[in-house]
Parts: sequence; structure tokens; C-alpha cells
Amino acid sequence: MLPREINLRLIQMGLLRRICLKKAGYPEGLYAGQQHTLEYIRRHEGCTQTEVAEALRVSAASVALSTKRLQKTGLIRKETNEENLRCNRLYLTEKGNGLMECGRLAFDRTDAKMMEGFTQEQMQTLAELLDKMIENLSDGQAVGCDFFAMRDLEQQAGLHCNK
Repeated sequence: MLPREINLRLIQMGLLRRICLKKAGYPEGLYAGQQHTLEYIRRHEGCTQTEVAEALRVSAASVALSTKRLQKTGLIRKETNEENLRCNRLYLTEKGNGLMECGRLAFDRTDAKMMEGFTQEQMQTLAELLDKMIENLSDGQAVGCDFFAMRDLEQQAGLHCNK
């Protein structure tokens, strides 16, 4: 099998995952980045936009735009900090909490469906093979990196740089 054929399968899997997310009930109009924002706000109730930006490793301007959209659609509410009137505290609304939960369930269902029929040993082997590919592509820099560390590498490479 050629590397190109493997790459095409990885692309196909990514596209199929997005299709399955929609079928699994991922909320219409909620974008993946917003899912991360909503989950962060839920775990850190009363956080600021700056804290969200730092945690998700995106620009403050990006978070400001995203939170404005989330507020407009009734998914979050902003409360002015009485000690600093320029600082807003962020909270999920009931609607926002419901959509965030719905999105999380869709991700969990899709991930479970993707791994149906795999033994623990097969999943471990797959993880090791993917880790080797990640190591090769990153010259060893991305080994063991979590999502946020990968965002840092992405920014260092000048890709999707929001800062």
C-alpha cells in the first residue's frame, strides 16, 4: 500500500467523522470551536474572555467575536464585573448548556461508533501507529502533545495563527 492511499483514507475518515457527527445529533449551527468554548465556560463558570483565549490558545479578538455570537444566539450571558467595568464574566445559559451537552454526546457517540469492533489491543496498536506518523511529521516535536500543545505548534508554524 502506498503512503498516498493511507493519507486518502485518513482524509476520508475525517470527512466521514464530520458526517457522522451531524447524524449523531450535533447541534445545527454550533461549530466545533464553539463547542470547546462552551465546555470551557461550563468548567470555569464566571471566567473572562481573556481566560478563554489563553486556555484555547486563540486570540482575544477571536474569542470576543465568538462570545458575541454565542450571546446573540442565547447560549451564554455576560455579566459585567463590578470591580472592573471593562471585564465581563461568562456564564452558560440553560440553552447553551443543553446544546453543549448535545454536542458532547454527538462527539462521544461518533467516537464510539468509529471504534466499534476494535479490541483494546487493536486500539493500542492503532494509537501507536498514529503516534509514529505524528512523530515523523513533527520531527518528534509533537509526541505526546495534547490539543493545546498542538495549537501552539500550529501557531509556531504560522498556520491558523490567531495571535
